[in-house]
Formats: sequence, structure tokens, C-alpha cells
Amino acid sequence: MPEIIFITTSGDEMRASIPVGTTLMRGAIESGIDDIRAECGGVASCGTCKIILDEANQGKISPASAIEGSMLEDDPSGYRLSCQIVVDPTMDGLVVRVAPAEY
Repeated sequence: MPEIIFITTSGDEMRASIPVGTTLMRGAIESGIDDIRAECGGVASCGTCKIILDEANQGKISPASAIEGSMLEDDPSGYRLSCQIVVDPTMDGLVVRVAPAEY
């Protein structure tokens, strides 16, 4: 299982081993990362599972779909919806920062 490193909104580093084929959102929730709220349950409609990828980590995942892109159009580069990112073996060591809540 790839190990993903989450940096919480308080700056704490939490590591989660997430099964391949699971979304980052689901893996974070199941690993007790409370900053990922995912109010819509993972259907890309609320934005409460936003993460930030630095430039080095952006290349480790596939580009955003049109639906995800429409949810992120007002966000800076590097923002993604964790519900739309499916973990694969190449993501081992991926570092993601949980985006601050917007409300």
C-alpha cells in the first residue's frame, strides 16, 4: 500500500497507508485525518476535501477532470479534490497539504 503524507491545517504531519484503488479522500477519512471533511461523500460537489500539491508532487497524479476543474476554477494552481484522486502504486511518498476550510 502506498504511504501518503498529509500535512494538516495545523501543520502536523500524518502518514496513511492507503490501498491502491481507494481515493485520497476515503483513505484520509479512514486514517483519521479529520481535516478532510468530504461533506458530499466524494462526488465532487462541495469542495470540503480540497488538498494542495506542491509543484514537485503535482506531476505524480493525473490531471483534473473537467468536473473537478470546474470546482477548482477559482483556486490557485496546485489545489485538487482528494475525492477525485485514486491512489496508485506510484503515489508512495506523495505529500499533500490539506487546504484550509473556506467557511
